[in-house]
Amino acid sequence: MGYYMRFFDTSSTSLTIREIESAMQELDSRYRLESPAPSDQKQADLYLADGLYAEVEINQTGDELFDGEMKEMIECVQENEGDNRAVVEQVLKDTKRVVAVRVLGQDRDSDEILEGIQPLWDWLFSTRSGLLQADGEGYYDESGLVLEEGDSRAYSSVKRSTADGALPARACSA
Repeated sequence: MGYYMRFFDTSSTSLTIREIESAMQELDSRYRLESPAPSDQKQADLYLADGLYAEVEINQTGDELFDGEMKEMIECVQENEGDNRAVVEQVLKDTKRVVAVRVLGQDRDSDEILEGIQPLWDWLFSTRSGLLQADGEGYYDESGLVLEEGDSRAYSSVKRSTADGALPARACSA
């Protein structure tokens, strides 16, 4: 199982895999996103040259997975004692879509992998509004850490099955 990162997008404009791919290719022509079906605008594998770096999926308001995941994320943040808890909770409540990224190792150094996907986060922060969440770390805005996942909280990644396969979700326990 991979390491998950999520961008909680509060922007009112829609977002597709093709838009992400176009933006990434403007930064470096070696980026590409390959979807299971050419018409799929919600999920794809992110490549840099020949290297597979991540699986990208867009979930939005009204999707069963989105609604369940957002409820769990909000509950987890409500139990966090950090100073910016209310800020993060409001962003989660205002989220229109989640760009969920399963970071894949593929026999590469973790720093190399994270550098390879960093342009995605930079682009999202420059063109959208929201926060980035990294499993086991916390929530970030474009200038850095906003809310650390609490030490007293135990988080675990959970897979939910759908017709398209297993998708990331979060669960927390006291």
